[in-house]
Amino acid sequence: MTRVNSENQAGPALQAAPRRLEFEKLLADLSATLVVLAPERVDDEIRNALKEVLEFFRIDHFNLLRLLPGKTHFMVTHNADADGIPPFPIGIPRPVSLYPWSIKMMAGRHEGFSIARLEDLPEEAAIDRENNENMESDPARGFRLGFENLRV
Repeated sequence: MTRVNSENQAGPALQAAPRRLEFEKLLADLSATLVVLAPERVDDEIRNALKEVLEFFRIDHFNLLRLLPGKTHFMVTHNADADGIPPFPIGIPRPVSLYPWSIKMMAGRHEGFSIARLEDLPEEAAIDRENNENMESDPARGFRLGFENLRV
């Protein structure tokens, strides 16, 4: 049962339901595409899938990371960038020490996170925040956190 407020509008849960359903359909379609691919098409289709997710959430960058053996470095293996946004370089190993909180969340705890601004990062992510801010002047330092540049 869904409660309706005094303005006769559905609450946030009901309003979010169509968007959630749309996202679940996107994931199902992407999964169906990826599961039947020939090996030589996998990389291209992963990039296409990332682009679709990027467009769905209206974000600037979407990177797929790989934690390298030894867990001291990671690298972006695939990425998608919004139109007009400089492409992010892939295949360059970067030290985990640049983004310890982010890597701990994603690789250690297997938890995703979403932020709208760098200021939204928790206090324990101070190193991640500082290195991400430094990316503005020196892109070779690391990678931009996934959701800090939401476009509305």
